[in-house]
Amino acid sequence: MKAKREIEKIAKSLEKNNNVIFAFAYGSSSKGRMHKFSDIDIAVRLKDASLNAYFQLLSSLPETEREIDLRIIDELPPLLRLKIVREGSLLFTKDWKRLEEFISKTLIEALEIKDQIERLKRKSIGEYLADRDDN
Repeated sequence: MKAKREIEKIAKSLEKNNNVIFAFAYGSSSKGRMHKFSDIDIAVRLKDASLNAYFQLLSSLPETEREIDLRIIDELPPLLRLKIVREGSLLFTKDWKRLEEFISKTLIEALEIKDQIERLKRKSIGEYLADRDDN
């Protein structure tokens, strides 16, 4: 229960920040499966995603007993972004249109990667079978 209060405190702080467009909690913190060494995973979309803006945001977060792992969601790999959208908890959004556009872009990029992975698997299996037949 303490972790939930910490996440709510972080969400309120992020929502007050004019640079933050939306935020997700993800990982064990969003699923209620935290253990005593768990951190709080938060992904945000920023208007200004510069390094300076990121560190300003990080330093403005409230004190918590758990470490906060703050990530800029646009900088994460597409499959991780998809997992955050599907399995994480949306803490808030200030702009539904930008959130929808982000989700659409993430879905497209994740599908492209999954297609590439499937092609590689088929190619690898085909090469394996061809090599096996040669021996």
